[in-house]
Amino acid sequence: MFSLTSKEQKALFFVAAALALSLIVRWALPHRENPGLYDYSLKDSLFKALSADTLQVVQPSTTSGKQKSKQANVSGVAPVHPSKKRSKQKQGFPKSKILKNHSIDINSAKAKNLEKLPGIGPKTAQAIVAYRNVHGPFTKLEQLKKVKRIGPKTLKKIEPYIILRKMK
Repeated sequence: MFSLTSKEQKALFFVAAALALSLIVRWALPHRENPGLYDYSLKDSLFKALSADTLQVVQPSTTSGKQKSKQANVSGVAPVHPSKKRSKQKQGFPKSKILKNHSIDINSAKAKNLEKLPGIGPKTAQAIVAYRNVHGPFTKLEQLKKVKRIGPKTLKKIEPYIILRKMK
């Protein structure tokens, strides 16, 4: 049926022998794992650092010791102590819980007060103040869209907390 030359027979024998040897070695030698090679533990991972604001925060005053240990075991993550967080926003308290509706006058508020608005950081607060200084007081909420870093979504988030008082 097939007629192979001696060189082709030697090549075919070599490939078959290599395949057989690799199967024997794979079967005979146990597979070894090197657990220290990759460390994907949550404790040391960059993921934890980047997602610290999304981790479950356990409030010491509302839970007992047994509940704390159950929460830590269920999630596999040690609870984060609230005092180690930098701001109330990062502790899991949304800015909307801190602010009352219609509590910040956009035309007279300082940058520090504007930072309390959801989605507004220091740079955006400075941009609002700078825009207000150049163009005068805001007369409509839609004018905030002209400020750099404020789009329709951000405007919708901050709308309930803003009041527009006419400057004299």
